[in-house]
Amino acid sequence: MDGTLVGSDGRVPASAARAIWEARAAGRFLGTGRSLVELWPSILSVGFDGVVAASGSYVEVGGSR
Repeated sequence: MDGTLVGSDGRVPASAARAIWEARAAGRFLGTGRSLVELWPSILSVGFDGVVAASGSYVEVGGSR
């Protein structure tokens, strides 16, 4: 995510948020090597249907772990 989804200011650019919304419409999830506690509120506020974090050690779908 660093430099890919989040800019140097720690915010998700509108263009990245749009791409995420389009991916969600296609049934995509957030996948990251980061642990859940490393996902800043600005990242999670974009909205995801599920998260695969910590290189697959943590999985959440629809609010269920």
